[in-house]
Amino acid sequence: MRTVLILAYYFPPMGLGGVQRPLKFSKYLPQFGWRPIVATVKDVSYYSQDTTLLEELPEEVVVSRSGSLDPLRLAYCLGKQKKSTGRTRSRGRSLAQWMLFPDNQIGWVPFVVMRALHLIRRYAVDAILTTSPPASSHLAGYLIHRLTGLPWVIDFRDAWTGGEFDQAPSNAHRWLACTLQQHFIHRATHVIAVSQDIVDGLTDTLPGAPPVTVIPNGYDSADFAFPAGRAPANKFILTYCGALNAARNPEPLFQALHRMTAQQADLADHLEVRLIGEDLGLSVETLIRKYKIQHLVTHFGYLTHEKAVSQILAANALVMFITSESHLVKGVPTGKIYEYLASGKPILAIAPDGAASDLIKRYDRGQTIPPDDVHQIAMALGTWIKQYEAGDLPEYPVDDESIRPFSRFQLTDQLAQILNHVVTP
Repeated sequence: MRTVLILAYYFPPMGLGGVQRPLKFSKYLPQFGWRPIVATVKDVSYYSQDTTLLEELPEEVVVSRSGSLDPLRLAYCLGKQKKSTGRTRSRGRSLAQWMLFPDNQIGWVPFVVMRALHLIRRYAVDAILTTSPPASSHLAGYLIHRLTGLPWVIDFRDAWTGGEFDQAPSNAHRWLACTLQQHFIHRATHVIAVSQDIVDGLTDTLPGAPPVTVIPNGYDSADFAFPAGRAPANKFILTYCGALNAARNPEPLFQALHRMTAQQADLADHLEVRLIGEDLGLSVETLIRKYKIQHLVTHFGYLTHEKAVSQILAANALVMFITSESHLVKGVPTGKIYEYLASGKPILAIAPDGAASDLIKRYDRGQTIPPDDVHQIAMALGTWIKQYEAGDLPEYPVDDESIRPFSRFQLTDQLAQILNHVVTP
């Protein structure tokens, strides 16, 4: 069995969607002849924790945690175990973002490089895989690649520049980031990304770059083996699962619910909306009160991944929000869309045309409505409620064969083939 060193700052017991891709790769790579050695950070102050995710890793996987001087690690060491969910993302020009380049995790780089060199000697590593965000993982991977000569695969879970997580405080910072990105890509052995839009953004400006492959996010069939949560028998349950932030804003749905309530006083007898996910700076409870829909909407906050999937399966329909007009946000499907597809539930995408809406149309799993069309959102919900009460609401098989190409198992097979190629070109 060959060995791959995976540098992943975001890894369980941290929660949220960013940990799923390196976790699932690590879970399934041993079945394709690759033993993952995961180099990650020690405990940090973070929004959410999900220790149950670590139980998915097979015994072959080694997880090695190094120290760091990044703000999240320092906050944890000072006794702050959970990162504030206040309006941190709006402070794009904070002192930390001006001083720390390429991102706040730069303080992890020297620690993980030293740990990686030790792991490479101990486990006879054959290849390196770095995944971002944060971009600092690619800086560490570049240094390790230069020091060892090992093949290096770069994974973009999101766009480094111009995407949802681009927090460059100045044009100079953005130019430096683009320059560094180009240098790293030219040095890499292979590049993978979660969407074609990210690939296009990389290859359009990088003639002569190494091979670039799209390996999308996906869903794990094993996650759907758990029983569904309970749902009231006589209510239509609409569920959202995922982080809530400026690019995933439920306000258009709240506006539609407010309009529906004005027209149907007993709407709460027919509809319940469940929001599953961390509030990252939106003040969701304030928005719920603003539109006077406390009787319709319940915000559960963050749940473990197992419980979140259970809530997805308990719903009658699912809703997703994409409220950013950035082409790189629209062009990168939310990681949750694949679990939505696997659930077999109809999907209401409150989103502009883009990668997520294309998937829904391709598999005929629901409808997409622009965020500014509140009237149409209300009409669609009203139609689904009537269909549900008449027993005519569409349903699809769970983990249907048509979407099996998005299973984490098959996606990991693609990664293993790339790793096989870079070590034996």
